[in-house]
Amino acid sequence: MKKFFAVLFSVLIVVSIFSACGKTKSGGSGDDSDKVYTEGDYDYTILEDGTAKIIGFHNTKNYDELSIPAKFEKDSDETSSSEAETEAAVTNEASESTETVKEDNGIPVTVIGEGAFENVTGIEYVKFSKNLVEIEKRAFAGSSIKNAIMVSSRKLTKIGEEAFADCKSLVQIDIPSSVVDFGARCFANATSLVVISFRGNQENIDNSIFEGSSSFRICTYEKNNNIKDFAKANDYELKIIG
Repeated sequence: MKKFFAVLFSVLIVVSIFSACGKTKSGGSGDDSDKVYTEGDYDYTILEDGTAKIIGFHNTKNYDELSIPAKFEKDSDETSSSEAETEAAVTNEASESTETVKEDNGIPVTVIGEGAFENVTGIEYVKFSKNLVEIEKRAFAGSSIKNAIMVSSRKLTKIGEEAFADCKSLVQIDIPSSVVDFGARCFANATSLVVISFRGNQENIDNSIFEGSSSFRICTYEKNNNIKDFAKANDYELKIIG
């Protein structure tokens, strides 16, 4: 009997050790994605690839014009050894992906997270950064934004569902050719829209992206037949530029 309990006790210890390891892997002290950092008026987390995602904005300065930062700084004493190893590995591969390497200890801002600027007031003009890859669901929904200038964000591939929905003051949107994924209703109910510029020839655009918005014109280049067809199919005013 004593031998039985001794074996059982040993098994429980082993199970406990493996359980503890599992918790560390999924969100323990070594998982930087659970940590929230603040720089200026921005709250952000660090993604698995070492880049940053904005998750909140405080607007203490009442910006009329806001430039989304291309990178954040992070104190060196907050950087874990695993992060240092990751940075070294990325640096060694700089020739393959120079844009994602951390320069001058900066962390590239690649994602604007879900609801990060939702219902924020006081911002009119927003310029998006060169490192941006994705704008998540409802990132700017209901905000006071008037101009969304994304033309410099040549890595931006996705604008999430309702990302700019219910922006009643939104007048102008400039979309780079790199965007290939438009979430449903991403510009819905932007009732003041005047001009939307498509720099590329995107395919398979969801017809709901401008739902509830009206009286605007789409501007694009003569060669962008997909955009011209999209405008004609939805009876949007079309202007050829360039």
